[in-house]
Amino acid sequence: MSFESFETDPVTTDFDVATAFASLIGDWTGTETIHKSKFCPQQMTSAGQTSFRPGLGGAVLISDHSQSMGGQVIYAQHAVFSRAKDGSLQLFSFDDPSVGPDDFRGSLRGQVMRLEASNAGGRWRFSLDFTGADASGGSYATRSEFWHDGAWAINTEATYTRAG
Repeated sequence: MSFESFETDPVTTDFDVATAFASLIGDWTGTETIHKSKFCPQQMTSAGQTSFRPGLGGAVLISDHSQSMGGQVIYAQHAVFSRAKDGSLQLFSFDDPSVGPDDFRGSLRGQVMRLEASNAGGRWRFSLDFTGADASGGSYATRSEFWHDGAWAINTEATYTRAG
C-alpha cells in the first residue's frame, strides 16, 4: 500500500478501527519536509512530534502534534479521529492558524487512512500510512496536500518512529 495506490485499492470494510488506533498510541518523532508552495516560499524541514492517546474507551484517537524549527514551535494541532455515523472515518482538527475546527472525512484502504476537508485556505487532504506501526515500535508516514491549479500538491510529508 502506498499513498499513490490509494485511489485504486478497495475500501476496507472489515477493518477494526480500534485496533488501528491502538497501533498509534504513544509518542512519535520524525523529520517533516515542508514543500515549497504558495504557503511556504522555500522547501524546509522541521522536527515533528506527535502524541496519540485513546479516548472514550478506544472509540476515538486523540492526537497532539507540533512542528518545530530552531527550537521554536511553528505549528501546533490537536485532533480527534473517530468513525462517523455514516461509517466513514472522521477527523476534527484544531490548529493554531485556524479559527475553528476542520471536519475531515474519508476512508481506510488497507492501512492507509485518507481524509479531506475544505476551509478558508482551500481544499485539504491528509493521509496516514500506519502499515509499519505497532504497539512495540515501527513507523508511520503522513502526507498533507492542498488543491492547487486543478491537482493535489504536497504541503508536508514525514515518516515518524516511536519515541523513547
